[in-house]
Amino acid sequence: MSSSPSSSSARITSPRRSFTWTAMVLLLALLGSTVSPAEANNGYCNVCRDPPLNSPGVRKISNPTHSFQQSNGVIMTCGELETSMEDVRVGPWAAAGEEHMCAIAQWIAYQYCKCTGPSIPGLEDEYQDPAPSCDLCGHPSVENNGVPPPMWEETVDTGVFGRHNCKGLYDAAAEGNIVSSMCPTLQAKAGPHCCDMILQPGKR
Repeated sequence: MSSSPSSSSARITSPRRSFTWTAMVLLLALLGSTVSPAEANNGYCNVCRDPPLNSPGVRKISNPTHSFQQSNGVIMTCGELETSMEDVRVGPWAAAGEEHMCAIAQWIAYQYCKCTGPSIPGLEDEYQDPAPSCDLCGHPSVENNGVPPPMWEETVDTGVFGRHNCKGLYDAAAEGNIVSSMCPTLQAKAGPHCCDMILQPGKR
């Protein structure tokens, strides 16, 4: 008896389906080979920062019970910081704001926590003018002396002349382009946001 059209069709499409799955597996393998070091932690944020690809060992928090206080008064432990970032994605699948949040968490971990695993280069220094005309980070409530790299492109409400990115604002103030009478307002309004990174895991 001859095969029905449906069974014949099944024999024809099955190899195609197999070929399609094989192609997808190969494509995923190729994509996986180009993952950057920042994405090596299965596509999620590692506050200790991952070592270069193919390097042995894993970097993880080694002092999880150590606590620190952010400039907004919130106290966290290094373990809580690490846990709060476990579902924050980096790389091509990251939602808007997730990689920025990860960068802030990594900087905070670099400041307050210790990590085990392979040694990797330290983060860049804060952006700081040696003798600023108006020191954006000079408010008494601000801990950092400069603007950390993750905050350079972050925009902030100055309270006096609209929104500007933190690095440009720091430059303008340091170079004397801010009226001196406005400096205290600028320091109080924009300084804490630009100079001290405050992690709010619940907000994305």
